[in-house]
Amino acid sequence: MKQALAIYFGISTRVLALIIALCVVGCTAPPVVETDTDNDGVVDSQDAFPDDPNESVDTDNDGEGNQADTDDDDDGVLDEDDPEPLDANVSSIDPPDNPFGAELGESTPNLSGDQIDAFELGKNVFSSMFLPMDGVGPNHLGTSCVGCHGSPTAGGSGENAFVRVISVGVPMIVDHDAPPLFGVGLFERVTDETILSMQDPTDEDNDGISGRPNIDGDRIGRFGLKAQAATLESITRGMLVNQMGITSEPLAKVVRAKSQRPEYLAQVAPPSGGNGSGGNDDSIPDPEINEVDLANLITFQQLLAAPIRGTIDLAVQRGDELFASIGCADCHVPSLPLDTGEMIHPYTDLLIHNMGEDLSDAVFQSAASGTEFRTAPLWGLTESAPYLHDGRATTIDNAIREHAGEAQDARDNYITLTEEERSDLIRFLESL
Repeated sequence: MKQALAIYFGISTRVLALIIALCVVGCTAPPVVETDTDNDGVVDSQDAFPDDPNESVDTDNDGEGNQADTDDDDDGVLDEDDPEPLDANVSSIDPPDNPFGAELGESTPNLSGDQIDAFELGKNVFSSMFLPMDGVGPNHLGTSCVGCHGSPTAGGSGENAFVRVISVGVPMIVDHDAPPLFGVGLFERVTDETILSMQDPTDEDNDGISGRPNIDGDRIGRFGLKAQAATLESITRGMLVNQMGITSEPLAKVVRAKSQRPEYLAQVAPPSGGNGSGGNDDSIPDPEINEVDLANLITFQQLLAAPIRGTIDLAVQRGDELFASIGCADCHVPSLPLDTGEMIHPYTDLLIHNMGEDLSDAVFQSAASGTEFRTAPLWGLTESAPYLHDGRATTIDNAIREHAGEAQDARDNYITLTEEERSDLIRFLESL
């Protein structure tokens, strides 16, 4: 090709090559040299902060560089919690680690072999049916623990359950739905001092909330709908005798090695409300449940894992803020310290509060009146419908609207929220 062109123009191929080279050099633009004013390795044309060597990127264009900005994509999730901190379309975060959490009905993680054995043996007792030959009372209201605490699994809640309670020394039968037991063993590790630190019986801060403790002997109550029992041993022995007529002896009389019960879990307590049994007019010798089965039954409840939180998205985060701002967290305290300093997040203060006459069950237990109930723990809430002590509320929204008494202001604040805000708050509750 070059030779043909050279002949055509009447020049040598060497001269033609020189001419072409000179044309290429002359026609090529000189290279552009980019400047980097702050010497941070990013040229000024690509640097959002050309005069700041510490910043070069501003993903959300908010005027704050990504190094200083704690939410680079402006999606409401802090970078440290955001699985994709530079993508505003990915904002859900996994729940925080819970050393006491597992699937509902499973045991607390990291137990010893002896503890796991006691848990499984106790689960068998919890799920077993007591027969007349076992001493079940002629006036019994149930024949097994799982008969009331069985939804969605052993240790869960139950609706339409009639229970026998002792009100000012008089046995009476009331419609009380069974509360779930997931994670309740941790409440034994919340100190009396912690619970007392949250009380305000005379409403000294004038916020309309006067939570106070219930008393079980010389201990602060924390179990039961009215916090009438201080230990799981106390309430378990009371429920056995009141609901099924099954008598028991205090674990103080149990040889610990024989009971297979972990030493640190040992509690000594009388039955709570055990004065009006489900009937013990039988020929079966007392106690009708042996010490090993009783100890394992209590251990099963003590070692039931706490619920695991669901995914935390933007709606959940907004609902969390609303939950606190309208006053719900004043009673449903998000976190409680254990005696080890570790924190749990059950959303309760374990105190009793006046919930108004419309919610009264006319039951008086220790310090609690008919209108007073323990602040219900909210973790695992969606697994315990219907709601409130007698299951009158079919939805979370209904349950909130039924609040009165000390919760009147929080209820009214909830009602005045926009529909979108109420939706966010309920999404938050569903995530617990």
